Amino acid sequence: SPLASIANDREHLALFNENVGDLEMHKPLIRRPTLLATFAIAGLLLQGCTDKPGSEGWCNTMSAKSKSDWTGEEAKTYAKHCVFESTTIGSESWCNNLDETPKGEWTTQEVADYAKHCIVEAPKQ
Repeated sequence: SPLASIANDREHLALFNENVGDLEMHKPLIRRPTLLATFAIAGLLLQGCTDKPGSEGWCNTMSAKSKSDWTGEEAKTYAKHCVFESTTIGSESWCNNLDETPKGEWTTQEVADYAKHCIVEAPKQ
């Protein structure tokens, strides 16, 4: 009968509205992880664009920056890696010095930096 059909339609509409209401209530919970993931990925991408402390690019950036704006850690890293070319990570002298050091004495970070700067980025002959 038409009245039964209308009552049935109203029941379905009420259930639909209830479900939509539940979905609306949970939208912020659905959006939050997506937003956090987006910011995390953006942060990692931006971090990948910065020069590694002690590298030639980092030393050049620090040289151009006012020394009054340096942190204590930046000053320490600059003194350790940028004052003499042979200690600038990735420089030809740095690679040569590391070549002369027994590989058993290399730190894990030196192995990674050597691979990146002295093998992968080395000029092809």
